[in-house]
Amino acid sequence: MRIINFERGGSPGIAADEGSGWHGLTQRDGEFPGTLPELIAQGADLLRICKSLGQSPAIQLECRPAAAAGAHTAENSGRWSQLR
Repeated sequence: MRIINFERGGSPGIAADEGSGWHGLTQRDGEFPGTLPELIAQGADLLRICKSLGQSPAIQLECRPAAAAGAHTAENSGRWSQLR
C-alpha cells in the first residue's frame, strides 16, 4: 500500500494505491482528508485513510523530476511524498 501527496491545478491532493492503481482526492473534493504532511502531524490513522482513498475515483499521476533541489512532481508540477 502506498500513499502520496500531490498537487493538481493548484489544489493539493492525496492518493493511495492498494495494488489496483492510484485513487485519490483533491482539496476541492468534499471528502478530502487533508494533505499527507497534515495527516502525519495530526497522528491520523493512515491505514484507514488509505483504505478510504481506495474507494475514491481512479486518477492518473505522472511523476517527473523537478528542476529545484531534486524534488519530484506529480501531475501539474506539484511536489509529492510517499510512504510504503
